[in-house]
Amino acid sequence: MEKKEIKNILINSVNSFDNINHYEMIGTFGSINSNSSSFGDIDLVSIGGDKVHKKFLKYLSNEFLKNQIKIKFFKTILKKPSVKENELLIHDLHYIDLSDLLNREWKVIIISMKNDIETFYGKNLLNNFSKLEVSKSDLFNPILKWVNNINNKREYNIFISHLMKYNLDDFYEYKFENYGDKIKDILNSKSNWKNKISQIKEVLTIK
Repeated sequence: MEKKEIKNILINSVNSFDNINHYEMIGTFGSINSNSSSFGDIDLVSIGGDKVHKKFLKYLSNEFLKNQIKIKFFKTILKKPSVKENELLIHDLHYIDLSDLLNREWKVIIISMKNDIETFYGKNLLNNFSKLEVSKSDLFNPILKWVNNINNKREYNIFISHLMKYNLDDFYEYKFENYGDKIKDILNSKSNWKNKISQIKEVLTIK
């Protein structure tokens, strides 16, 4: 199914959901909003109550099933499921309020959301944030926390895929090029994955 059709189902589901007024905002960001015809999983951002959100996800899943598409929701990249034909992944980025979002989310992700989000209901509440400055700890600590929770090759591969696709660019955008270069050298080395994890930890903990 093409991107335009996917977005139409999303928008129609939002508009037809009975309890949509329990949300402050629903929208998407990431590859689904790009000009490219291709996209990965859908980053669905919502702010509102937990109870109504569970009902909405069930409703959304049923709406896609009407179009012969099975939805798989996931909360974190580490628990991202595999997909088969006619299946679609939705990264469920749900928050109770703006404070919840700010406390739980990586600052670089918040900036991406703010700049890229397309809202289907409500308004872009992320505009309520003033200009967000990204410090070394803002960038490094979430990645280090992720690295510390890698226990096997599969989790390592998920991490590396995400790091190469998104996080490495952040090192250069926020003026930490030396660290980005060191991590690139590690990834291009012939060390095994466990050694690479240890070396990346060392880079991220350099004072």
